[in-house]
Amino acid sequence: MSDSDPNLDLSEEPAGSSFPWKNVILAVLAVAFLAAFWIWYSSSSQKSTAQITALEKELDADSAALQAEKDKILQLTQQLDKMKQDILAERVQDHKKAVAEYNKLAAQQRAEREQYKAMADQYNQKVSKLHELQP
Repeated sequence: MSDSDPNLDLSEEPAGSSFPWKNVILAVLAVAFLAAFWIWYSSSSQKSTAQITALEKELDADSAALQAEKDKILQLTQQLDKMKQDILAERVQDHKKAVAEYNKLAAQQRAEREQYKAMADQYNQKVSKLHELQP
């Protein structure tokens, strides 16, 4: 027996009527991923901008404080120089008292210098942080 049916079609059936669910799901996932990334990026950008603004205000205030401290140290240095000249030229009434005042002022100047150094270190750390935050 031989099967000689001329109408036998063994080719695959066309899938023309099925809806492409896989493509729709992939497209929805891609759009959701892009939206989430955009929201994350914009919120982190806003946080950075706020941090930069706050840090710049702090730096302005710190800069003014540094300048005031520098001026104070300069004034102390000038007073020390004048006192030293007066002591060396023996234009003081009580030499021991003048030397004691000079030493006291010199100690105050050293303390102010240390304070200035600490303030400058903090200022430089904030500047470094600002540079890290800026794009």
